[in-house]
Amino acid sequence: MFFHRQFLRRVGRARKGLKGGDVRSVELNSGGNVLADEDKVPDSQVTIVLVRLPWVGATPEKVKDLGGGEFQIVDEEEKKGGSKCNALCEVGFSSGTEYFEVEVVEGSGAFIGVSTKAGFSEGYKIKGLFFGGPGNLSNGSAGLRTQFGQEVKPGSVIGVTLDLTDEKTVGITFWEGDTCLGEAFKDCAREPGAMVFPAVCASHSGDRFKLSLKRNPRKAKLVTPHPAVGCWDLQRLVVDGELVNLDAALTIKGKGKGKGYAAEGEESKGNIVMAISSRDMKLFKISLRLANTLMTSVPGESHEML
Repeated sequence: MFFHRQFLRRVGRARKGLKGGDVRSVELNSGGNVLADEDKVPDSQVTIVLVRLPWVGATPEKVKDLGGGEFQIVDEEEKKGGSKCNALCEVGFSSGTEYFEVEVVEGSGAFIGVSTKAGFSEGYKIKGLFFGGPGNLSNGSAGLRTQFGQEVKPGSVIGVTLDLTDEKTVGITFWEGDTCLGEAFKDCAREPGAMVFPAVCASHSGDRFKLSLKRNPRKAKLVTPHPAVGCWDLQRLVVDGELVNLDAALTIKGKGKGKGYAAEGEESKGNIVMAISSRDMKLFKISLRLANTLMTSVPGESHEML
């Protein structure tokens, strides 16, 4: 036996005399897990959870709530290079550990995360904790870290694990599908017991998203790291066919002179250290630090060269 979203929505409308446009999200739980649409309903006890997940816009007319946790950006006056449209789900969290996912149905470049009612605003005035765009972290108004994950695009499913165990702070771990990106924000201050809400910063009219509340995060994929991943003592560097004098590079003035880059928690190695990282072997990120941090990326199909 299989259940389908259309059937569950009809059940939702029938409960408590809901109006036709007031579609609610229905989830089936069995053995502590939420069943997906394609899952077979077991013969054991199944719990039906009926939840309304309404979305609102910082500019109300720009966000259309489609029901069932889904919404779409509607901006008839959208201008090229204009400000982003922000949406917030009015189901908030204030304590414990919570997890939710936002699926990108249409559109690219969105930032997904959380905000508070006080911090929710239009455009770049919004205050929150977000991941998105080309794979960066942001506070809503400005970028905080680049290359934290992959680009957010149609089909992306961004998972958000909230740590609200301390009533005065917020912690977030982000997921892209089955890949855990790791802890993005830790001990971020909030008003004691203040609620945080799922929020999306969208880029264009027609962008569409769907929220799902989950009891537990996905099971992370176990990926064997490429042997090149790690920190390496840079002994030879060739740029455009010419050998770079590393001794001269170490004489550069400025913060980090002669120390190079060391992984978090490691002591400085006293030389130039190159760090190579990759989350899925589709893209390798390379960085080193002299006076500034120099960063570049190598496509996955070139990893044999590393």
